[in-house]
Formats: sequence, structure tokens, C-alpha cells
Amino acid sequence: MKSFAAILALAASTALGAALPSAASSSTASPQPHNLKLVLDQDESGEAVWRLLDENLPAHVAQRRNLGGHGNTSPAAREPRSGSDSGLTKRAAECHNSNRAYSDDCRTLADSIQYSTAPVPSSSRHIAYATCYISWSKVFEGEQSRFWGGAYDTLHDCTGGNPGDTHNYVSGVIRGYLPNGAAQCLSNRAKGCS
Repeated sequence: MKSFAAILALAASTALGAALPSAASSSTASPQPHNLKLVLDQDESGEAVWRLLDENLPAHVAQRRNLGGHGNTSPAAREPRSGSDSGLTKRAAECHNSNRAYSDDCRTLADSIQYSTAPVPSSSRHIAYATCYISWSKVFEGEQSRFWGGAYDTLHDCTGGNPGDTHNYVSGVIRGYLPNGAAQCLSNRAKGCS
């Protein structure tokens, strides 16, 4: 009789476990490394630009945009890693009042490249999403995720950080994140990062 009760209890727990959703199917699962798909397009002046389209947003970013979210909220996810894992020194961004991009577009672009294992394009030296461009001053080899730390810190330092600027726009250049002394810019244009 005891063995029958044990078998019945085991069968009930197995059936109950199958009915519960697994942690892997949860919508709060951690973002995974991905190969961000960019499309070679042209900007308004006919220049080539690598563009991230809405249909190519990583799932964790698309879901957050659909829910009205504004970037990663987890402190661990927002911790700049470029300076700490590569021996490069973090420096404050130099903020500009011209060529400003909409901050939410830049946040979407930064969040999309954060885990991207895709290679950095050698030409043209910029990636765009909507009004926002991440551009860099020198060719280098690496993964797109290398831009995340500089983009996040430029967003942090320069969104509404200029005197008299109360708008949700950002423009700036940051150094010390990319190899070969390359500067990284966040703005509404593809060129001009020095």
C-alpha cells in the first residue's frame, strides 16, 4: 500500500510540474548573445549606412519597446564593461548641443548591440537606428558589443546634460573605450566623429 501511495504521489508531482511554465519560457529571461542583423542602406545624402531595422531588433529590446520600456533597468545590465574588461580607461563624454539624436532611439540601438557577437563593419564606420548613429573614428576589428559601454556612458553623461537642455536628446563623443585610440560618437549623423 505504501508503494502504491508513493507511485501516486510521484505521478501527481510529475503532472503538476508539466503544467507549470518553466523558467526558460519566462519573458524575463536574460538576453542571450546574438548576431545583430544590419542592413546596408543610404542616408538622406546618399551615403552608405549600416541600419538596424525594427524587424531586426533583438527579442529582449523589441519586447521592452512594445511595453513602453526605456532601456535596461537592471544595474548589472547597465554596468559599463568596456573599461573594466579590456584594460581601457573610462573617460567622461564630451557633450555637444548640435547634431542631437533622440535619446530613446540611441537607447534602443545601445541595448541592441550590447550582446551582439556580429563583427564591426569596416566600412562605413557607423551603425544607425531611427535618428541615432553610433560612429567611430578609426577602423578596428571586434564585435559590435564593444560599442555598448561608450554608448551607454555617452547617454548617461549627455542626455539633458548640456546647460539649458531639458529635452530628451543626446550628442557626444567619448574616448578610451575602443582600440587604436578610436573615438566613439553618439549623434544624429553618420560622419564627423573625431
